[in-house]
Amino acid sequence: GYALIFSLTSIVFTFPNRLEDYFYTYLSKLVSQDNKLFSKKYVQFQNIFSIMSAIPLTLWIVLAPALVPLVFGQDYFDFVYISYFMSIFFIMKSLNFVRRVFYIYDKSHNLMKIGLIKYIFEFLGYIFLTPLLGLNGVLISLILSQGLYTLLLFKNVQPFLTLSLKDIIRLSFICMFFIVNTLILYFCKLNNFDILFWVMIFANFCAYGGLLYTMKEKGYLDISASI
Repeated sequence: GYALIFSLTSIVFTFPNRLEDYFYTYLSKLVSQDNKLFSKKYVQFQNIFSIMSAIPLTLWIVLAPALVPLVFGQDYFDFVYISYFMSIFFIMKSLNFVRRVFYIYDKSHNLMKIGLIKYIFEFLGYIFLTPLLGLNGVLISLILSQGLYTLLLFKNVQPFLTLSLKDIIRLSFICMFFIVNTLILYFCKLNNFDILFWVMIFANFCAYGGLLYTMKEKGYLDISASI
């Protein structure tokens, strides 16, 4: 059941993940220009990538309880709750777009050390948390190791990106908004607060729609500008 939900959530993430290659192509063209412009475009691309990841992942949370039993059988219904935590994992994974900066500056060897730390941390989490918490221990280890990996990426990318406090807040806002709301949705589902669940879903999509509209009005969705 765990492997199935992980695979299905990964498939949902496939479409927005294609944006990473698309943005990487544009960002590479700016490497020889002013670092502030490069950093500004990175923040723009990252925010678009994050919100375009959050929308289908939220939709997946809504549809999973109906689709999984219907397609794969009722036996898998008990594993549907994993979709909440896998969605959190993948929204955090959307921030890994920053690793492309290492490739652009030909510093990809830095990623090996960061990746090694992540996998050691994740492995230790499996060893210590899985016997105590079972499958939940696996989920916690996966999410925490991804969080550590993301923090290490941003710490080590500082020489190549000029990020202000405002930029950092922008980068983290969409992911934090998604994570908090997903946990609230999980709490609602766990306690059968169905009305609150659907109100939250409606509010989430309104918020994402409002963000996209604001970004469009400000020309933020025009990725070719200044390139």
